[in-house]
Amino acid sequence: MDGQAAVQIDDGFALQVSSYTGDSTAPTLSSITSSTPDGLYKAGAAINVFAADTQKEGERLKRGMVQGFIYLRRGNPGMMKPPVENLSDIALPHEIEMAEHTLREAAVGTHASVKTFIERFLERTKVDELILNCHTYGQAERVRSFEIAAEVLAQLR
Repeated sequence: MDGQAAVQIDDGFALQVSSYTGDSTAPTLSSITSSTPDGLYKAGAAINVFAADTQKEGERLKRGMVQGFIYLRRGNPGMMKPPVENLSDIALPHEIEMAEHTLREAAVGTHASVKTFIERFLERTKVDELILNCHTYGQAERVRSFEIAAEVLAQLR
């Protein structure tokens, strides 16, 4: 396994690194994760966050990223567009399903919905660090989404 990281996801989706041997051109495990005093490695994961004051608004924010991902997979990347009301107006069912599946690890909706998702995600994955992403059309919406997510994370400490 020279130069490769083998990552196993067990039934509970906890990450386990089984081995890693790098060379001078490959990043070493210690350069991409940090070790705890007991020699265990920390793991991080990224999730999308589409937090808003209402569930409907959070879902609209996510729909914008889903639509952008559909365009990307079609080979038509570009600037983010305002979310459409109905994805069926711009995409075929299999395109919507593919994008939804790809973007399934997302905290969507109100403070309570986002908190529930993050709590379950952390329990399921056992990650030590969480990276949040929010790709929305409007800057103010993105800022508000991160504000809500920050409130949630502060409560989970």
